Amino acid sequence: MILKLIVDYNSSTINAGALTADNAYDFDIWKPTYSIIQNCNIFLSKIDNVPGDEAWRNRLKGEVLFLRAYAYFKLTCDYGGVPIITEPFNLNSDFKIDRSTYDQSIDFIATELDKATALLPLTTSSLGRITKGAALAIKSRALLYAASPQWNTSNDINKWKKASDAAKAVIDLNIYQLYDKNYPDIFTTNNSEIISCRLSSKDPQWSAYNGVETFLSPSGFHGWASFAPSQGLIDAFGTADGKDITDPTSGYDPQNPYSNRDPRFYKNIVYDGRAYGKPEFFQDRYDAGHSNKAEFYEGGLDSPQGWDTWNNSETRYAFRKYCDTTYN
Repeated sequence: MILKLIVDYNSSTINAGALTADNAYDFDIWKPTYSIIQNCNIFLSKIDNVPGDEAWRNRLKGEVLFLRAYAYFKLTCDYGGVPIITEPFNLNSDFKIDRSTYDQSIDFIATELDKATALLPLTTSSLGRITKGAALAIKSRALLYAASPQWNTSNDINKWKKASDAAKAVIDLNIYQLYDKNYPDIFTTNNSEIISCRLSSKDPQWSAYNGVETFLSPSGFHGWASFAPSQGLIDAFGTADGKDITDPTSGYDPQNPYSNRDPRFYKNIVYDGRAYGKPEFFQDRYDAGHSNKAEFYEGGLDSPQGWDTWNNSETRYAFRKYCDTTYN
């Protein structure tokens, strides 16, 4: 995925191989993530002394243990092993803390998520609140990464076993199932596959800044095209019969590249000529003699020469995935 959000994410810098420590901007998560960890450490250092309902206090403690473990998981994804800090800093603290190894960091994350799991509810009526499933799922992911060739260079089978056992623990909760109905609805509706998230919602809190539709839609539809599919992702979708487009028997036609593709391609990608959203939502396009079909071609409404040019897609594609196109 290519990212473009003003100076925060600069796709041209990444594509040129020029991303460095001094121009990483929001790619460098070290400082903000350790700020989260400091806040979690302050909370955990005080929560046991707070009077009130013990069950509620334990739930909050479980949520913050999760948040701290998740913060460390994010750090390990970007930096490998990191300093593990579990006490809040003050002005007299010794800030020289050795960096833990990657395996030590993952072990800490897994242990903390086990502690969180013991305190968290199995289900919640508030989407986005942390549950046992969320904690176990992040543990599963962390252990899977640790078992991968990137970190498990000796192919230690025990690391794969830990990852497998962690995934099985999520399955054994027996509250999540694969969603077998309309494919695009997986990403826009509450369903049986969701472990932990808060979906974008038009009622009541939708706005340009918390609705993915604005971030993902093409510029000619007055979206920001902040996240654009790469050509590599487009080419990864096979043909309707499941064959790779490089297979000479697949029937793929490079002169008609969007024809006869995997059905998921049409549900995930906005490409040149694809209808997008309800026509009545984009009357201005029709008033200008166009339609609700995307125009990424040179001079089209969604191209660098079209409307809202400062927001045009860097790759001449946009994401349909995650967008609820049933409202304006």
